[in-house]
Amino acid sequence: MIHSTFTSAALLFAGLYHGITVSATGPGVVAVPEGFTAVTPFEFTSLVPLPEPTGRAVQPRAAHEIVTVKGAKSDRLIVVYKDSIHTFDATGVQPVHKLDSMKMVVVNNTADNVAKLVNDPTIDSIHEDALVEAFDTQDSSTWGLQRISGDKIPAGSDPNQLTYKYTYQKQLGSGVDIYIIDTGIRTSHVLFEGRAKLGFVANGLYPGDDNGHGTHCAGTAAALRVGVAQKANLIGVKVLRADGKGLTSDILAGMDYVSGAAAKSGRPSVASMSLGGDASTPMDNAVQTLTNKGVHVVVAAGNDAKDANNVSPARAPSAITVGATAINETFAGFSNYGSALDILAPGVDIVSTWITSDGAGASLSGTSMATPHVAELVAYFISLMGNKSPADMAQLLKNKSQSGKISNIKGNTINLLAHNA
Repeated sequence: MIHSTFTSAALLFAGLYHGITVSATGPGVVAVPEGFTAVTPFEFTSLVPLPEPTGRAVQPRAAHEIVTVKGAKSDRLIVVYKDSIHTFDATGVQPVHKLDSMKMVVVNNTADNVAKLVNDPTIDSIHEDALVEAFDTQDSSTWGLQRISGDKIPAGSDPNQLTYKYTYQKQLGSGVDIYIIDTGIRTSHVLFEGRAKLGFVANGLYPGDDNGHGTHCAGTAAALRVGVAQKANLIGVKVLRADGKGLTSDILAGMDYVSGAAAKSGRPSVASMSLGGDASTPMDNAVQTLTNKGVHVVVAAGNDAKDANNVSPARAPSAITVGATAINETFAGFSNYGSALDILAPGVDIVSTWITSDGAGASLSGTSMATPHVAELVAYFISLMGNKSPADMAQLLKNKSQSGKISNIKGNTINLLAHNA
């Protein structure tokens, strides 16, 4: 059972969106999905000169290849010359900027300049000139958003207040589809701004969110103010009942839907799965099928304080498995642990959207809450850098993360905290 509570006093979305109020019904426990059981070099020994081909001259290979960038760029090149060279002096090339202290010059990216530069022995490398944007800061955010975009939060801070800052670049997951495989989504919530829809409902289930868990995860994923990727599309995949439980067969059906829908849309796609149960080879295989097709699959480690290698889909090798942390930089006591985990993220006292009204919010705790932080970082990075293979994206997340920040780590759990910069 997940540790999940919501209170009305501390959760007001004050100033978040005109006319929004938080609706909650006092201390309580929300049933959620974790823990359910239904479901080589060589040498030349001789050198023989090759005859030159007749009819054309042999073209020498360029000494330098231009390092390209993904995304927007200017019509200039950044040229780095060798340390042994005191100043740039390429005959016939007029610099736009000379950066002598940095051993660099900026030149126009013309065919004539490129032809002169690529074989210049004084040059170390040539790079395209990428467009760089300033980071924006959003006030009135959750502590989880501040932590994945900043540093340690001061001791004594209240995790249930929306008084934190989120620092990000403007793309915010634009053009990416996020599939929330869960209890559904209250698609009408104002913080979703019309970007949420219900894509799949398992046989016999209510076509909406009658639990709240899916809406909460969707909010952390992409809702205005409380979400990581606030321009991404949200697609609900309803596979769990009102009590937060469901059948493995229904979850597999939902994953099959994601496979087909992602292929049909042609858009970068992320599947966020804040659920789990006993080890299941069919579930693990389904994760592998999705990642083989280019869908990024991010899953919860689980909340039973046990080795996640005994839980599916947490143990699936191609999934990005997420453990939970608290505001005081500690590993959550309830979080599953072990070598199956790939990364950690905020998961204790996370404020997000709720189902009691189109402006409601609630605070929940669990690896379920940590998972959408990471799933939507995937969407965020895709919008900034372009799509990558699931394996390459998993490595990028690790490269971007902060190492060694979390205390009370259990067993051989990785100590990498998710971060966006």
